[in-house]
Amino acid sequence: MALADNAAVTALSAEDLQWLNGCQAFGLTITVKKTHFMGQGVDSPPDIGISGYKLEVVHDFVYQGSTISDSLSLDTELNKRIGKASTTMSRLTKRVWANNKLTEHTKIQVYRACVLSTLLYSSESWTLHTHQERQLNAYHMHCLRYILDITLQDKVDSILAESPDSSPDEEHEVKEAEATEREERPRVQTPMDTPKSGVKAPEYLQYD
Repeated sequence: MALADNAAVTALSAEDLQWLNGCQAFGLTITVKKTHFMGQGVDSPPDIGISGYKLEVVHDFVYQGSTISDSLSLDTELNKRIGKASTTMSRLTKRVWANNKLTEHTKIQVYRACVLSTLLYSSESWTLHTHQERQLNAYHMHCLRYILDITLQDKVDSILAESPDSSPDEEHEVKEAEATEREERPRVQTPMDTPKSGVKAPEYLQYD
């Protein structure tokens, strides 16, 4: 092996990393200024040195496109995923989302290929909490509403049209019913669910 770049070494203790000091004996040279150290699940990371040089301690770093954090939380990774997906959404606004010559089906296929794949990159290895699933789902639904040109006012107008003469008590009951419905929804929601009309969304809006 002539060159090993962007490599990550894991160990259970600082003592298990002492072999790095003997790498030169095997013809392996470590660029200490580019090498960093991160401790996970510890109050304070230990001091790790190579050939008398103390490695810099970092709180998170990017490896193979994913952000690894010393807090063992996915919040940093999810925020970066959403940020990158938002950048992709913005770049496609003029050519795709605002292009009246493209059908909704084509726009959704572009969204799945470019935006959703960026958002869910390496998600196979994620173990999410409920609030993180809601964060991802909220962003996903926000993107679909933007692509399909659906606003919050559309929902408000729909509720008023169903009951224009509703009393304050009835409006309170409607809000309670909607709150109950949100609590009873699956942890990972998809645009297939349309409880009011009972009609499923087109297949091109579904994602695995």
